[in-house]
Formats: sequence, C-alpha cells, structure tokens
Amino acid sequence: MLFYVGCVEEGVKLCAKLAGEANAIPNEYSDLDNLSELNALRIACDRFKDKRPSLYNILKDILNAWEGERETLSHEWANCLFVEKGDHGRLTSVIPAKEGIHKHRGRLRVLQGRVELFGKSATTDEITFANQIVKPDDRFIGVAYDSLEAVRQVFKASSFKDKASAFYHAHFSIRAGGAPGRDSTHTFTGDSIGLAVGLVTYTQLLKPEIMRQERFIASDVAFTGGVSPDGAFIPVNKETLSVKVERAFFSPIKYLVLPEGNLIAAKEHLERLKKRYNRRHLRLVPAERLTEVIENHNVIRAEKVCMGEFVVRKAYRYSRMTKVQVPLLVALLLVALAILFPKWTPWFDWHIARIEVIGNRFRTLNADGRENGRSSGLPLDI
Repeated sequence: MLFYVGCVEEGVKLCAKLAGEANAIPNEYSDLDNLSELNALRIACDRFKDKRPSLYNILKDILNAWEGERETLSHEWANCLFVEKGDHGRLTSVIPAKEGIHKHRGRLRVLQGRVELFGKSATTDEITFANQIVKPDDRFIGVAYDSLEAVRQVFKASSFKDKASAFYHAHFSIRAGGAPGRDSTHTFTGDSIGLAVGLVTYTQLLKPEIMRQERFIASDVAFTGGVSPDGAFIPVNKETLSVKVERAFFSPIKYLVLPEGNLIAAKEHLERLKKRYNRRHLRLVPAERLTEVIENHNVIRAEKVCMGEFVVRKAYRYSRMTKVQVPLLVALLLVALAILFPKWTPWFDWHIARIEVIGNRFRTLNADGRENGRSSGLPLDI
C-alpha cells in the first residue's frame, strides 16, 4: 500500500528490514516526485539491482505483481467499489455478515459475470446472482436488469442487431480480495453496481465475435454508479462517496469511473488525500452515459492482432478449458497453421504462374502471388 500512494521511502525501508539490509539505505527520493507511483517504484528498484540483491528481489516481486495487475484485461470481470457499515445497510452498498461494525469502510471487490443470449422463445431477461435467480425488485442485483437494457440500447445503435433484439441470460457473483475462487461473505445492497454490470455484459456479449479486435475491461479501473435503462448514469450516495474514493486511493487502481454528478464531491475528497500523499495520481473519469465509458480507451481497451495470431490464441485458450471438444481444438489449430504457414496446407497452389528476376537470382510465384519456393534462391546464369 505504501508504494501504491507513492511513499517510496517508507516502502523501501520496510522491505530493507525484511531483507536484513536496513543499513545505508538512501533517504533522498525527491527526484521521484514527478513520476507516477509505478515508475517511482521502478526507479527505486533499479537502484538496488547490483548493490543490494536481496532488497532488489523483494522490490522486484512487488513491481512484477503490480505490473501484472495493471496489464491484465478481462471479458468477464470488473472492479467495484462498495461501502461497509453496521447499521443494517440503511445508507450502504455492503452489509457485513457480522453485526457491530459502525464505521464506514470502503471495499474494493470484483464483479464476475457470464452473459449469453437467451433462446428465441424467451420473453424477458434473467439474472442469477450467487447461483440464485433474482427479480428486478431485488434490493441489490435488481438494478442489473436496467443495466442489461442499457446495453441492449447500445447494440441497437451498432451493427450487432442480433444482440439488440434478444433477451439476455446473465450470471453474476462477487469475488472477494481480487483472488480467483474466493467468494465474498457479505450481503450486498444498493445500486452502485449498475455500471460494472453494464460493462461486463457488453464485453461478454462481444466475446464470441470472430474479429481482429477484441475488447476488454482494464484491471486498473474501478467503477461505481448506477445505470438507468436508457444508459444514463445514476449518481451514488454522497454520504458514502468519500470512503469509496479513499478505498480506490489506497489501491493499485489508476482510474476511478463515476457519474458526472459525483465529480465535484469526489474531487474534494481526492484533494484532501493528495495533501498528505502528493505522489498519488488517481485519475477520476466522470461520465453521463454508458456509451461514454465504452468509448473510453483507458477503460475498455482493444487488443488488435493479426488473424493468424488471433486463431492461435483462441486455440490456446480453448485448450485450457476442461470441457473443450477435441475436434474443435484440432480444427482451430489447422486453421492457424493454414494462415501462418500457407504452403503447409494441401490446397496451396504449387503451379508456377510467373517468374520474377531479382539481380542475379529469381523467384517463382503462383497465381495468387504467393512464392512457390521450389526454385527460389537458385542462382541465375546470365
């Protein structure tokens, strides 16, 4: 956490104690003031690479884990901010399982989801949360129905008409601590999960598309705010906004996406925190509609790859799934080989259509302009 807010000096000293190298650690880090928190750690780490290997290894492990978090992209989850309180959740987004906690406390959790198109016979959307079907009047996940409708409106304005005319079947759960497999033990209320639900739904429904560009939710972004059926953002409770900002501040999160209506209050809370931790660069991303967030490249990031690489990646991902069918995997691998190594395929045309002379050498090409290769590289006598 010290490194997250730019407290490099304190962080290095603590790590030096753990490494048994607390002596002769430099105290001057003013040259890091204008750097981002992550870059400040990179510079500090490099300083000890040759001089203090034990300390360097500890710092390097922290740096690698942090960089991994910053670079991760996902189709199926998004970081959410909640508030924990002990007064039966009257003004909260999270009610702790154990009563007696009265102080507001921010929580950063992961919303995980799987969304698919319902069959043609479906007449409405259906949402399950923690393996239980929930209705639109549910005090927490019920707002997700509005988010699904907002995503449907986004698709109506796009080329994905099949997704705009269908109903959705969605499965959501809350993952605690950002660790896979760890489920939260809290009961959730409030509507501030709506934005995250909308983004997970959007990226999930785009997932099956065979495109050269895939769209992902960035892992260094946290979300709070509700979404109305027409895609407009609903501001979060002002009484709990400050602890959400504080929780994001003391985390590896780089961007906090929130409704435009909460921006002024969020800035005030952020400035108070920055007076003590002036190296922290948490960026607020205000928006009024779901489409604004979808089009923000810091939030929804595109991974552009060539078609050959795309197919290879798909084959690799499917190979790690326990339920994959072997014929599908074999077919994907054959297509990948055909794209990456066209002359491997049995349908490659070996017939020579023309010969090109280059200096004192020549090469043979087929009708498609692809190099035949049988005579390529042979010297040409002139």
